[in-house]
Amino acid sequence: MTLTLVSASVVPGYCLCRWLPLRALDSLVGLSIALSLALEAALCLAMLWLHRWQPVPMAAAIAAVCTIVLAADLLLIRRQARRGGGQAAP
Repeated sequence: MTLTLVSASVVPGYCLCRWLPLRALDSLVGLSIALSLALEAALCLAMLWLHRWQPVPMAAAIAAVCTIVLAADLLLIRRQARRGGGQAAP
Protein backbone atom coordinates (compact mmCIF):
# COMPACT_ATOMS: atom_id res chain seq x y z
CA MET A 1 0.00 0.00 0.00
CA THR A 2 2.82 2.39 0.81
CA LEU A 3 4.49 1.73 -2.54
CA THR A 4 1.23 2.43 -4.34
CA LEU A 5 0.71 5.69 -2.48
CA VAL A 6 4.25 6.86 -3.10
CA SER A 7 4.19 5.93 -6.78
CA ALA A 8 0.82 7.63 -7.30
CA SER A 9 2.10 10.73 -5.51
CA VAL A 10 5.39 11.08 -7.38
CA VAL A 11 5.59 9.22 -10.70
CA PRO A 12 2.93 11.06 -12.78
CA GLY A 13 4.34 14.44 -11.81
CA TYR A 14 7.87 13.25 -12.51
CA CYS A 15 6.79 12.23 -16.01
CA LEU A 16 5.47 15.76 -16.52
CA CYS A 17 8.50 17.48 -14.90
CA ARG A 18 11.08 15.33 -16.65
CA TRP A 19 11.51 17.73 -19.54
CA LEU A 20 11.61 20.93 -17.47
CA PRO A 21 15.05 22.49 -16.99
CA LEU A 22 15.16 22.01 -13.22
CA ARG A 23 18.62 21.92 -11.73
CA ALA A 24 17.90 21.33 -8.06
CA LEU A 25 16.70 17.92 -6.92
CA ASP A 26 14.43 19.41 -4.28
CA SER A 27 12.65 21.48 -6.94
CA LEU A 28 12.13 18.37 -9.05
CA VAL A 29 10.77 16.34 -6.14
CA GLY A 30 8.51 19.10 -4.87
CA LEU A 31 7.10 19.91 -8.27
CA SER A 32 6.64 16.21 -9.07
CA ILE A 33 4.58 15.67 -5.93
CA ALA A 34 2.50 18.79 -6.50
CA LEU A 35 1.78 17.95 -10.14
CA SER A 36 0.98 14.32 -9.33
CA LEU A 37 -1.54 15.25 -6.67
CA ALA A 38 -3.05 17.96 -8.89
CA LEU A 39 -3.40 15.52 -11.79
CA GLU A 40 -5.00 12.86 -9.58
CA ALA A 41 -7.37 15.41 -8.06
CA ALA A 42 -8.40 16.76 -11.47
CA LEU A 43 -9.09 13.28 -12.82
CA CYS A 44 -11.04 12.30 -9.71
CA LEU A 45 -13.07 15.48 -9.93
CA ALA A 46 -13.83 14.82 -13.59
CA MET A 47 -14.95 11.29 -12.78
CA LEU A 48 -17.23 12.58 -10.05
CA TRP A 49 -18.76 15.25 -12.28
CA LEU A 50 -19.38 12.69 -15.01
CA HIS A 51 -20.84 10.19 -12.52
CA ARG A 52 -18.29 7.62 -13.68
CA TRP A 53 -16.37 6.80 -10.53
CA GLN A 54 -13.82 4.16 -11.61
CA PRO A 55 -10.61 4.70 -9.60
CA VAL A 56 -8.93 1.40 -10.49
CA PRO A 57 -9.08 1.88 -14.29
CA MET A 58 -7.95 5.49 -13.81
CA ALA A 59 -4.93 4.38 -11.79
CA ALA A 60 -4.14 1.70 -14.39
CA ALA A 61 -4.37 4.26 -17.20
CA ILE A 62 -2.08 6.68 -15.36
CA ALA A 63 0.40 3.86 -14.69
CA ALA A 64 0.34 2.80 -18.35
CA VAL A 65 0.94 6.33 -19.61
CA CYS A 66 3.76 6.87 -17.10
CA THR A 67 5.36 3.57 -18.13
CA ILE A 68 5.27 4.58 -21.79
CA VAL A 69 6.72 8.03 -21.05
CA LEU A 70 9.52 6.65 -18.87
CA ALA A 71 10.34 3.90 -21.39
CA ALA A 72 10.52 6.47 -24.20
CA ASP A 73 12.76 8.63 -22.03
CA LEU A 74 15.04 5.67 -21.33
CA LEU A 75 15.27 4.86 -25.04
CA LEU A 76 16.14 8.47 -25.81
CA ILE A 77 18.89 8.49 -23.17
CA ARG A 78 20.32 5.21 -24.52
CA ARG A 79 20.23 6.54 -28.09
CA GLN A 80 22.07 9.69 -27.05
CA ALA A 81 24.65 7.63 -25.17
CA ARG A 82 25.28 5.42 -28.21
CA ARG A 83 25.84 8.44 -30.42
CA GLY A 84 28.37 9.69 -27.92
CA GLY A 85 27.03 13.18 -28.12
CA GLY A 86 24.70 15.05 -25.94
CA GLN A 87 24.35 15.14 -22.27
CA ALA A 88 22.33 12.57 -20.37
CA ALA A 89 18.98 13.83 -19.08
CA PRO A 90 19.02 15.04 -15.48
